[in-house]
Order: sequence, then structure tokens, then C-alpha cells
Amino acid sequence: MGKKIMSEQLSEDEKNTFRDAVKKIQPLPNQNDKVALKKKKPKPIKRFEPDPAPPSFTISDYQTERTVGSDDQLFFTRSGLSPKQIQSLKKGRIPIAATLDLHGCSAETARDKLIEFIDHKYHHNQRYLCIIHGKGHGGEPVLKNRLNNWLRQIDQVLAFASALPRHGGAGALYVLLKSSRK
Repeated sequence: MGKKIMSEQLSEDEKNTFRDAVKKIQPLPNQNDKVALKKKKPKPIKRFEPDPAPPSFTISDYQTERTVGSDDQLFFTRSGLSPKQIQSLKKGRIPIAATLDLHGCSAETARDKLIEFIDHKYHHNQRYLCIIHGKGHGGEPVLKNRLNNWLRQIDQVLAFASALPRHGGAGALYVLLKSSRK
């Protein structure tokens, strides 16, 4: 409404003079054009990647321990652990640093994953682990028996015990590794 009134009050001569005066004028650049917005870089996703070096140990499939049933509780310890450490392990009182789930793996795949997992966690000084093996599908639990045998062969393993029900019960193990700090 204000422009129309203003336009009607000006003569044609005044309008032409105004147009001539402003025809070379260019709009000021938008101040927002000069501000470069900083884009946030996405945080990298941490993924488990095996160390490029070969594992520092090997394990045999030769069965050295008696076979156990799916509901049997497992326990193993090397000498030198205090009774307090053993009780903390058995009762799941130490925060779990990492978990390995071997459900559905063949024995060969489970062995390879176990070696890689233990070696990696040991070298990163993650000492308290949970390994889920399951209870098997009727009959003898293959992975449970293999783990019972394999873990005893690994010098870095100080102890292991069947987990509490909230972590898998007789289908999982708490594992305590030696410290890798020198």
C-alpha cells in the first residue's frame, strides 16, 4: 500500500531519474554466504580387527579331559590365584570386558575364533571375558567339551568357570586371563 501511494506521487520524470540512478546497483551479498558451516566428521566405528601378527599360541583338538554334559558346571584354575579372585570369577563379580558368542559355529571355526579372540584380548589387557558356547542340541555338547579342553591349553588363561544364569549359565564361561602388562 505504501509503494503504490509513493509511486502515484512521483512524476514520470522523477521515476526515470530514480531508475537511472539505481540500475547499476547490485544487492549486497548475503552475510550467511560468507560463513562456511563446519561439517561434523562422523566418529569412526570401532570394530574388532585381529592383530596382523600370528597368535602367540596354538591348541590341540586331542581330548585330554573327561567329557561333560550340557548341564554340568565347569571350573578350572591355575595355581597362584587367591580364593577371593576365584570366588569373584565364579560369582560373576568382575565386569566383563568382552564377550565371544560361538553359537552355531563348527568346531574348527570356533577354535579359530577362540584363538584370535583370546590373543587379541590378552594383548589389549582385557582380562575378564565371557565365552558363550551353548548347551548343544541333545547328547554331548561339542563346543562346551572342546572349550573345556582348549582353554586349559592356553597359558594366558588363569581360570574359567561356568557363568551365572544371567550370562548364559551352563552354556557360557567366565574366563580370567593373565595380565599382559610387563
